[in-house]
Amino acid sequence: MDFGYQRLATTSDPLATTLRNTGNQSLTVIAVSPATGVYARAGGSCGAPPFTIAAQSNCTIEHTFTPNAYIVFYQTINLTLQGGGDAAFGLRG
Repeated sequence: MDFGYQRLATTSDPLATTLRNTGNQSLTVIAVSPATGVYARAGGSCGAPPFTIAAQSNCTIEHTFTPNAYIVFYQTINLTLQGGGDAAFGLRG
């Protein structure tokens, strides 16, 4: 997810990452790593973990970005799936 340019010390509008279950069985996310530093989780339709995404369905996780320096910030958000799998997505601003 790319926040692009954001004015120093101001908070962006939330951007959503869509988590899509393309399988034929429900998928349970048991943990989501926290956003830290200049990033913050700001809601979305997935809810707090653990949450389940039905087969052939999706939900969103939203984050905001509040830069504190004139550099590019990167962060990886990791999701732990029930049964031992995992997934990840990145934040950039």
